Amino acid sequence: LKGGIQGGQFWDGRAPDLAVQARGPFLNPVEMNNTTRGQVIGKIEVSAYANLFELACGPDAFATENVDASYVCMSEAIAAFEMTDELNKFTSKFDCVEAGLA
Repeated sequence: LKGGIQGGQFWDGRAPDLAVQARGPFLNPVEMNNTTRGQVIGKIEVSAYANLFELACGPDAFATENVDASYVCMSEAIAAFEMTDELNKFTSKFDCVEAGLA
């Protein structure tokens, strides 16, 4: 499944892919309640993993003029992680039955 086979993300399919879906909760007032993309990127900038964010999104990732690009980069990084076997082991009993192993 890996998040790419369905016809959209969220229960109603409103996000066409995982990266778009990943952007939603950060600015949603009933989820993470940040008011701007800049606020999200600013929180990443002061986090323990800011250096890793710069490695992924570039040395100017925290520059004010790059907020939109950095926000997209953040969501693409989340989507990439969501597609990994590390997160999606598919080893539940259901998965084994689906694969004909149980």
